[in-house]
Amino acid sequence: MGPRIATGLSADDSGVASYAEAADRAAHDLGDAPVDLAVVFAGAPNVPDAAAGLAAVRERLGAGALVGCGAQG
Repeated sequence: MGPRIATGLSADDSGVASYAEAADRAAHDLGDAPVDLAVVFAGAPNVPDAAAGLAAVRERLGAGALVGCGAQG
């Protein structure tokens, strides 16, 4: 089987809950497929919660590798 890709988006600016919501949406689309890499983009309002937000993503996805960036624009 080839690579599987899923996305998750949260339209809220509610900190850790936004990270968790986006991860849950991606996990839903992946089903039982393992996550080798998760890429996280955070909008400016959620950047202050990045450490806890990334922990929530890792908890939900069990990603082998996790990278991210934030927009402070």
